Amino acid sequence: MSNQSPQQSHILRSVTAGLILVLSALPFAGFDPLTINYTGLFQSRPLLTWLCMSPALLLQTGLFVSAATKTCGLKAIQVPAGILFSAVLALMIMPYQQEHDLSTNLHLLLAFGVLVLLNVLVIKILLYRPKVLLFYAAGYVPAFFTALTASSINGLSELIYAAVLTVSLAAAGR
Repeated sequence: MSNQSPQQSHILRSVTAGLILVLSALPFAGFDPLTINYTGLFQSRPLLTWLCMSPALLLQTGLFVSAATKTCGLKAIQVPAGILFSAVLALMIMPYQQEHDLSTNLHLLLAFGVLVLLNVLVIKILLYRPKVLLFYAAGYVPAFFTALTASSINGLSELIYAAVLTVSLAAAGR
C-alpha cells in the first residue's frame, strides 16, 4: 500500500471491508441467524462456510495488519496476533457438539480466549484512534443485547460484531 495514494488506499480498504461483510453473511443464506451461528454453519454446510470464511479471515487479517502498522506498529502485536490467527483456525476446525463433552468444552474455552485476545489487540490498535475506539465500543451494545435476548451467541450477534470489527479496522488503517 506504500506506493498508493491515500485515496486509493481508502478505496481499497472500503472495498475489502465490503467484501468481508458479504463473505461473512453469505453462509447464512437460507438460515435464520437468530437460531444458528458460525459453528453451526461449519457443521451444516461446511464447504460453503469454509469457502466464504477462509478468504474473509485472510482479508480481515490484512485489515488488522494495516491498522496495526499505521497505529501501534506491527512488532508490538506480532506474537499475540500469530497466536490469535492460529487459535481462530483451530476454532474453525474444532467441533462443537450439543452434548457437553471434552471437544465442546475445549471449543468454548478456545472461543472465549480468542474473544479476549482479539479485543485486547484491537483495543491496543484503536487506542491511537479514539473516535474509532468509541465506535468499536458502541458496536458491542447491539451485539451484546442480541446475544442476551437469545440467551446464546447467535449468528446475528456474530454478524454485528464482525461488521463493527471490520469497519473499525478499516477506519483505523487510514
